[in-house]
Amino acid sequence: MNFNVKLMRPISNLFLISIIIVLAACSQKKRKSQLDFSGPGNVLQAVFSAAKSQDFFELSGLCDPLKKNDGDTTDICQINKDHKDKKSFLRDFKRGRINGITRVLGNRARVPFLYGSRGTIQEIMHLVRRGEKWYLYKY
Repeated sequence: MNFNVKLMRPISNLFLISIIIVLAACSQKKRKSQLDFSGPGNVLQAVFSAAKSQDFFELSGLCDPLKKNDGDTTDICQINKDHKDKKSFLRDFKRGRINGITRVLGNRARVPFLYGSRGTIQEIMHLVRRGEKWYLYKY
């Protein structure tokens, strides 16, 4: 009888650990994108929002799905919490903001913006429309 009790204790502990692991895995929900791709300014604003919040979830979906975007925008889309350029991304874009009128010509758009450590460097972000969605293209 004593042998069965000694054997049952590790089995019941293993069973309990297994249940905890399964419950933890089931409770983690896949996160859905909340990004509004309907306007070029919305997509650029997502870059600034990611830098301000340090929530990089949306960035990977911002680049041209046909992969015709430039290296600078590719770098933005690859930022995550472990990326080697995360600090410079945060420094350059956390004070970023749209600064002017968005110009749309066909499937291309130009959005003037400010960025940099002080948010004073002027730049133009070029976006491309694929279907009904806008994506980062070059800057």
